[in-house]
Amino acid sequence: RFLNDELCASLIHNLTFLRRQYGLTKKAMAQLLRISLYSLNLLEKGTIPPHLGVEMIFQAQDCFDVTIQHLFEKRL
Repeated sequence: RFLNDELCASLIHNLTFLRRQYGLTKKAMAQLLRISLYSLNLLEKGTIPPHLGVEMIFQAQDCFDVTIQHLFEKRL
């Protein structure tokens, strides 16, 4: 695993925050991030799926105009 627990927690919190802030359904958020709804549900429950790639992080950066640093280090 390439992320420690604190970084994982920040990423999960921030992705959930962004989804809610933009009023997106889980299905719409999964489509934006190009991941399955199942993977998004795991994320929002606090688990990073082992098959999840870094592409999802870059997709979040592009879709929401946030830096990767903010996704991992700062609570939005």
